[in-house]
Amino acid sequence: MGQLCSIFTKLTVLILSPLANQIVKEHVLECERREQDLELIQRLGQERAHALPFPIQKRQRLTVQSSEIINSFRDASTSAQLEYSLCPLNAKQEAIVAYSLDESRSLTTILACKFELTIIRRDMLTLHGNNWLNNEIINFYMKMIIERSRNALNNFPDVYCFDSSFYPKLVKDGPFSTKKWTKTVNIFHHELIFIPMHIGLHWCLICINMAEQKVVYYDSGPKSVNNCLNIIMKYLYVEYEDKQGSVLDVDNWKLESARGVPQHKHAGDCGVFVCAIAEFLSRQAPFTFTHADIPLIRKRMVVEIMIGGLLVQ
Repeated sequence: MGQLCSIFTKLTVLILSPLANQIVKEHVLECERREQDLELIQRLGQERAHALPFPIQKRQRLTVQSSEIINSFRDASTSAQLEYSLCPLNAKQEAIVAYSLDESRSLTTILACKFELTIIRRDMLTLHGNNWLNNEIINFYMKMIIERSRNALNNFPDVYCFDSSFYPKLVKDGPFSTKKWTKTVNIFHHELIFIPMHIGLHWCLICINMAEQKVVYYDSGPKSVNNCLNIIMKYLYVEYEDKQGSVLDVDNWKLESARGVPQHKHAGDCGVFVCAIAEFLSRQAPFTFTHADIPLIRKRMVVEIMIGGLLVQ
Protein backbone atom coordinates (compact mmCIF):
# COMPACT_ATOMS: atom_id res chain seq x y z
CA MET A 1 0.00 0.00 0.00
CA GLY A 2 2.87 2.37 0.84
CA GLN A 3 4.40 1.90 -2.62
CA LEU A 4 0.99 2.43 -4.29
CA CYS A 5 0.49 5.65 -2.35
CA SER A 6 3.92 6.84 -3.34
CA ILE A 7 3.19 6.15 -7.02
CA PHE A 8 -0.12 8.04 -6.94
CA THR A 9 1.45 10.98 -5.12
CA LYS A 10 4.36 11.18 -7.57
CA LEU A 11 1.98 11.14 -10.54
CA THR A 12 0.16 14.19 -9.21
CA VAL A 13 3.44 16.12 -9.26
CA LEU A 14 3.32 16.15 -13.06
CA ILE A 15 0.08 18.16 -13.25
CA LEU A 16 0.45 20.74 -10.49
CA SER A 17 1.42 24.40 -10.52
CA PRO A 18 5.10 25.16 -9.70
CA LEU A 19 4.38 26.04 -6.05
CA ALA A 20 2.09 23.07 -5.46
CA ASN A 21 4.53 20.90 -7.45
CA GLN A 22 7.32 21.73 -5.01
CA ILE A 23 5.10 21.18 -1.99
CA VAL A 24 3.97 17.74 -3.15
CA LYS A 25 7.58 16.79 -3.98
CA GLU A 26 8.54 17.72 -0.43
CA HIS A 27 5.56 15.73 0.85
CA VAL A 28 6.77 12.65 -1.08
CA LEU A 29 10.26 13.02 0.36
CA GLU A 30 8.87 13.35 3.87
CA CYS A 31 6.70 10.23 3.46
CA GLU A 32 9.78 8.31 2.36
CA ARG A 33 11.78 9.62 5.33
CA ARG A 34 9.01 8.64 7.74
CA GLU A 35 8.87 5.13 6.29
CA GLN A 36 12.63 4.86 6.82
CA ASP A 37 12.22 6.09 10.41
CA LEU A 38 9.60 3.42 11.09
CA GLU A 39 11.82 0.74 9.61
CA LEU A 40 14.67 1.92 11.85
CA ILE A 41 12.46 1.73 14.93
CA GLN A 42 11.39 -1.79 14.01
CA ARG A 43 14.99 -2.89 13.48
CA LEU A 44 16.03 -1.51 16.82
CA GLY A 45 13.20 -3.46 18.41
CA GLN A 46 12.52 -0.78 20.96
CA GLU A 47 9.90 -1.71 23.57
CA ARG A 48 8.26 0.52 26.10
CA ALA A 49 8.66 -0.13 29.80
CA HIS A 50 5.23 0.15 31.40
CA ALA A 51 4.32 0.51 35.05
CA LEU A 52 1.37 -1.60 36.21
CA PRO A 53 -1.17 -0.01 36.37
CA PHE A 54 -1.43 2.75 39.01
CA PRO A 55 0.19 5.15 39.47
CA ILE A 56 1.24 5.66 35.89
CA GLN A 57 4.94 6.44 35.51
CA LYS A 58 6.49 8.30 32.61
CA ARG A 59 8.39 5.99 30.28
CA GLN A 60 11.56 6.57 28.33
CA ARG A 61 10.75 6.42 24.65
CA LEU A 62 12.69 6.29 21.41
CA THR A 63 12.59 9.62 19.59
CA VAL A 64 13.06 10.21 15.88
CA GLN A 65 14.01 13.78 14.96
CA SER A 66 11.60 15.56 12.60
CA SER A 67 13.01 16.53 9.22
CA GLU A 68 13.66 20.10 8.12
CA ILE A 69 10.81 19.85 5.60
CA ILE A 70 8.19 19.04 8.23
CA ASN A 71 9.52 21.77 10.49
CA SER A 72 9.10 24.29 7.66
CA PHE A 73 5.35 23.58 7.72
CA ARG A 74 5.04 24.03 11.47
CA ASP A 75 4.81 27.16 13.57
CA ALA A 76 8.27 28.09 14.82
CA SER A 77 7.35 28.10 18.50
CA THR A 78 5.07 25.06 18.73
CA SER A 79 7.59 22.59 20.15
CA ALA A 80 7.59 24.11 23.63
CA GLN A 81 4.14 25.64 23.97
CA LEU A 82 1.33 24.10 25.97
CA GLU A 83 -1.48 26.22 24.53
CA TYR A 84 -2.86 25.70 21.07
CA SER A 85 -1.39 28.15 18.61
CA LEU A 86 -3.93 29.46 16.11
CA CYS A 87 -1.38 31.31 14.02
CA PRO A 88 -2.48 32.01 10.44
CA LEU A 89 -1.26 29.44 7.94
CA ASN A 90 1.79 30.31 5.89
CA ALA A 91 1.84 30.29 2.08
CA LYS A 92 2.94 26.66 1.81
CA GLN A 93 0.25 25.53 4.22
CA GLU A 94 -2.44 27.50 2.38
CA ALA A 95 -1.29 25.88 -0.88
CA ILE A 96 -1.61 22.45 0.71
CA VAL A 97 -5.17 23.26 1.82
CA ALA A 98 -6.13 24.61 -1.61
CA TYR A 99 -4.79 21.54 -3.39
CA SER A 100 -6.32 19.07 -0.91
CA LEU A 101 -9.79 20.67 -1.00
CA ASP A 102 -9.89 21.32 -4.75
CA GLU A 103 -13.20 19.74 -5.76
CA SER A 104 -12.33 20.05 -9.46
CA ARG A 105 -9.67 17.36 -9.01
CA SER A 106 -10.30 13.63 -8.73
CA LEU A 107 -12.14 12.69 -5.55
CA THR A 108 -10.28 9.37 -5.43
CA THR A 109 -6.77 10.86 -5.44
CA ILE A 110 -4.75 9.49 -2.54
CA LEU A 111 -3.61 12.38 -0.35
CA ALA A 112 -2.18 10.60 2.68
CA CYS A 113 -1.03 7.08 3.56
CA LYS A 114 0.05 6.28 7.09
CA PHE A 115 -0.87 4.10 10.07
CA GLU A 116 -2.17 1.55 7.54
CA LEU A 117 -4.84 4.13 6.69
CA THR A 118 -5.47 5.89 3.40
CA ILE A 119 -7.04 9.34 2.99
CA ILE A 120 -8.41 10.29 -0.42
CA ARG A 121 -9.72 13.68 -1.48
CA ARG A 122 -13.33 12.64 -0.84
CA ASP A 123 -12.39 12.05 2.81
CA MET A 124 -10.46 15.31 3.05
CA LEU A 125 -13.40 17.29 1.73
CA THR A 126 -15.31 16.46 4.92
CA LEU A 127 -13.00 19.07 6.47
CA HIS A 128 -14.34 21.72 4.08
CA GLY A 129 -16.99 24.23 5.13
CA ASN A 130 -19.42 22.87 7.72
CA ASN A 131 -19.26 19.25 6.56
CA TRP A 132 -19.49 16.37 8.99
CA LEU A 133 -16.16 14.59 9.44
CA ASN A 134 -16.13 10.95 8.36
CA ASN A 135 -14.62 7.96 10.17
CA GLU A 136 -11.43 8.02 8.11
CA ILE A 137 -10.52 11.57 9.14
CA ILE A 138 -11.35 10.96 12.79
CA ASN A 139 -9.32 7.74 12.93
CA PHE A 140 -6.32 9.23 11.12
CA TYR A 141 -6.27 12.20 13.49
CA MET A 142 -6.40 9.97 16.55
CA LYS A 143 -3.44 8.02 15.19
CA MET A 144 -1.44 11.24 14.95
CA ILE A 145 -2.25 11.97 18.59
CA ILE A 146 -0.95 8.53 19.55
CA GLU A 147 2.22 9.07 17.54
CA ARG A 148 2.96 12.40 19.19
CA SER A 149 2.49 10.91 22.65
CA ARG A 150 5.37 8.54 21.91
CA ASN A 151 7.82 11.42 21.56
CA ALA A 152 9.78 11.45 24.82
CA LEU A 153 10.89 15.06 24.29
CA ASN A 154 7.42 16.58 24.67
CA ASN A 155 6.67 14.89 28.02
CA PHE A 156 2.99 14.51 27.15
CA PRO A 157 0.83 11.69 28.58
CA ASP A 158 1.00 8.27 26.96
CA VAL A 159 -2.15 8.00 24.81
CA TYR A 160 -4.06 5.15 23.22
CA CYS A 161 -7.08 5.72 20.96
CA PHE A 162 -9.74 3.30 19.80
CA ASP A 163 -11.04 3.77 16.28
CA SER A 164 -14.59 4.91 15.60
CA SER A 165 -15.90 1.39 15.00
CA PHE A 166 -15.11 0.28 18.56
CA TYR A 167 -18.03 1.87 20.42
CA PRO A 168 -20.79 0.66 18.03
CA LYS A 169 -19.41 -2.87 18.34
CA LEU A 170 -19.28 -2.56 22.12
CA VAL A 171 -22.89 -1.36 22.31
CA LYS A 172 -24.20 -3.96 19.89
CA ASP A 173 -22.38 -7.11 21.06
CA GLY A 174 -20.99 -6.32 24.50
CA PRO A 175 -17.45 -6.12 25.97
CA PHE A 176 -16.48 -9.72 25.18
CA SER A 177 -16.92 -8.99 21.46
CA THR A 178 -14.18 -6.37 21.37
CA LYS A 179 -11.18 -8.57 22.20
CA LYS A 180 -9.53 -8.04 18.81
CA TRP A 181 -9.08 -4.31 19.51
CA THR A 182 -6.75 -5.04 22.43
CA LYS A 183 -5.23 -8.32 21.31
CA THR A 184 -1.77 -6.77 21.31
CA VAL A 185 -2.48 -3.81 23.62
CA ASN A 186 -2.95 -3.48 27.37
CA ILE A 187 -4.90 -0.26 27.75
CA PHE A 188 -4.08 -0.18 31.47
CA HIS A 189 -0.47 0.56 30.55
CA HIS A 190 -1.47 3.92 29.03
CA GLU A 191 -2.34 7.16 30.78
CA LEU A 192 -5.19 8.41 28.59
CA ILE A 193 -7.59 6.40 26.43
CA PHE A 194 -9.73 8.17 23.83
CA ILE A 195 -12.90 6.66 22.39
CA PRO A 196 -14.51 8.73 19.61
CA MET A 197 -18.21 7.96 19.39
CA HIS A 198 -20.66 8.59 16.58
CA ILE A 199 -24.12 8.56 18.17
CA GLY A 200 -26.79 9.15 15.58
CA LEU A 201 -25.42 12.05 13.53
CA HIS A 202 -23.33 13.42 16.39
CA TRP A 203 -19.65 12.99 17.29
CA CYS A 204 -18.63 13.01 20.94
CA LEU A 205 -15.69 11.71 22.97
CA ILE A 206 -14.90 9.52 25.97
CA CYS A 207 -11.60 10.01 27.78
CA ILE A 208 -10.46 7.37 30.25
CA ASN A 209 -7.90 8.80 32.68
CA MET A 210 -6.07 5.84 34.18
CA ALA A 211 -4.02 7.78 36.73
CA GLU A 212 -7.08 9.61 38.11
CA GLN A 213 -9.33 6.55 37.68
CA LYS A 214 -12.18 8.32 35.95
CA VAL A 215 -14.19 8.11 32.73
CA VAL A 216 -15.19 11.49 31.31
CA TYR A 217 -17.71 12.29 28.59
CA TYR A 218 -17.00 15.30 26.35
CA ASP A 219 -19.69 16.82 24.15
CA SER A 220 -19.61 20.08 22.19
CA GLY A 221 -23.39 20.10 21.74
CA PRO A 222 -26.59 19.20 23.58
CA LYS A 223 -25.73 16.42 26.00
CA SER A 224 -26.65 12.97 24.68
CA VAL A 225 -24.77 10.62 27.01
CA ASN A 226 -27.13 7.72 26.33
CA ASN A 227 -25.67 5.63 29.15
CA CYS A 228 -22.26 5.58 27.43
CA LEU A 229 -20.39 6.14 30.70
CA ASN A 230 -21.86 3.00 32.24
CA ILE A 231 -21.19 1.04 29.05
CA ILE A 232 -17.51 2.04 29.12
CA MET A 233 -17.23 1.25 32.84
CA LYS A 234 -18.58 -2.25 32.26
CA TYR A 235 -16.07 -2.67 29.44
CA LEU A 236 -13.21 -1.62 31.73
CA TYR A 237 -14.33 -4.15 34.34
CA VAL A 238 -14.24 -7.02 31.83
CA GLU A 239 -11.04 -5.84 30.17
CA TYR A 240 -9.23 -5.42 33.48
CA GLU A 241 -10.02 -8.97 34.52
CA ASP A 242 -8.79 -10.25 31.16
CA LYS A 243 -5.56 -8.23 31.07
CA GLN A 244 -4.68 -7.92 34.73
CA GLY A 245 -6.09 -11.20 36.04
CA SER A 246 -7.92 -9.54 38.92
CA VAL A 247 -11.11 -7.65 39.68
CA LEU A 248 -11.27 -3.91 39.05
CA ASP A 249 -12.45 -1.97 42.10
CA VAL A 250 -15.14 0.10 40.41
CA ASP A 251 -15.92 1.94 43.65
CA ASN A 252 -12.67 3.87 43.19
CA TRP A 253 -13.67 5.09 39.75
CA LYS A 254 -15.62 8.23 38.85
CA LEU A 255 -17.97 8.75 35.91
CA GLU A 256 -18.23 12.37 34.81
CA SER A 257 -19.77 14.55 32.12
CA ALA A 258 -17.25 17.33 31.48
CA ARG A 259 -18.19 20.94 32.06
CA GLY A 260 -16.81 23.98 30.30
CA VAL A 261 -16.44 22.18 26.99
CA PRO A 262 -16.30 24.54 23.95
CA GLN A 263 -19.66 24.39 22.17
CA HIS A 264 -20.34 24.25 18.45
CA LYS A 265 -22.90 26.35 16.59
CA HIS A 266 -23.04 24.26 13.41
CA ALA A 267 -24.01 20.60 13.83
CA GLY A 268 -21.45 19.54 11.22
CA ASP A 269 -18.59 20.84 13.39
CA CYS A 270 -19.00 18.24 16.15
CA GLY A 271 -16.29 15.97 14.68
CA VAL A 272 -13.82 18.84 14.50
CA PHE A 273 -14.52 19.61 18.16
CA VAL A 274 -13.89 15.96 19.07
CA CYS A 275 -10.48 16.05 17.40
CA ALA A 276 -9.58 19.41 18.94
CA ILE A 277 -10.72 18.32 22.42
CA ALA A 278 -8.69 15.11 22.18
CA GLU A 279 -5.65 17.06 20.96
CA PHE A 280 -5.85 19.46 23.91
CA LEU A 281 -6.44 16.70 26.46
CA SER A 282 -3.53 14.68 25.07
CA ARG A 283 -1.10 17.40 26.19
CA GLN A 284 -3.05 18.48 29.28
CA ALA A 285 -3.77 21.92 27.85
CA PRO A 286 -6.78 24.10 28.75
CA PHE A 287 -9.47 24.54 26.11
CA THR A 288 -8.57 27.90 24.59
CA PHE A 289 -10.52 27.60 21.34
CA THR A 290 -14.10 28.53 20.49
CA HIS A 291 -16.49 27.95 17.62
CA ALA A 292 -15.03 31.02 15.90
CA ASP A 293 -11.72 29.16 15.53
CA ILE A 294 -13.20 26.14 13.75
CA PRO A 295 -12.55 27.31 10.14
CA LEU A 296 -8.84 27.69 10.94
CA ILE A 297 -8.74 24.44 12.90
CA ARG A 298 -10.25 22.64 9.89
CA LYS A 299 -7.48 24.03 7.69
CA ARG A 300 -4.82 23.06 10.19
CA MET A 301 -6.20 19.53 10.27
CA VAL A 302 -5.89 19.34 6.48
CA VAL A 303 -2.23 20.35 6.71
CA GLU A 304 -1.58 17.94 9.59
CA ILE A 305 -3.04 15.00 7.69
CA MET A 306 -1.09 15.91 4.57
CA ILE A 307 2.24 16.12 6.41
CA GLY A 308 1.39 13.14 8.60
CA GLY A 309 1.94 14.84 11.95
CA LEU A 310 0.41 17.38 14.34
CA LEU A 311 1.55 20.99 14.07
CA VAL A 312 1.90 21.30 17.84
CA GLN A 313 4.73 19.00 18.91
